[in-house]
Amino acid sequence: MALGCSHALRFKRLHVGGQLLGINSNMEAAPLLAFAEGVWRTMSDARRAEIGDPQSVLLYVLRLCKGLKHLPSGAGADSDSDVSDAEDEAAKMGV
Repeated sequence: MALGCSHALRFKRLHVGGQLLGINSNMEAAPLLAFAEGVWRTMSDARRAEIGDPQSVLLYVLRLCKGLKHLPSGAGADSDSDVSDAEDEAAKMGV
């Protein structure tokens, strides 16, 4: 059974009557570009003309972490132990 929705999800900065402020991302390019293409198709011609191209949609809705202050020094994706330590630290802080 499909979940029902009485209205489409829209972004405040892209659509009239939008409710969403933004999305968070881990910065994987492929899903973000596909997301931008999908949102682009929901926008009015006038709004598309203002923004310019599908990739620019991300400038309006993408939210990123401003820093990695909550991670211990030396944490990096190339070391499993560092990642585990960072995840443990983040869990302690409720992140």
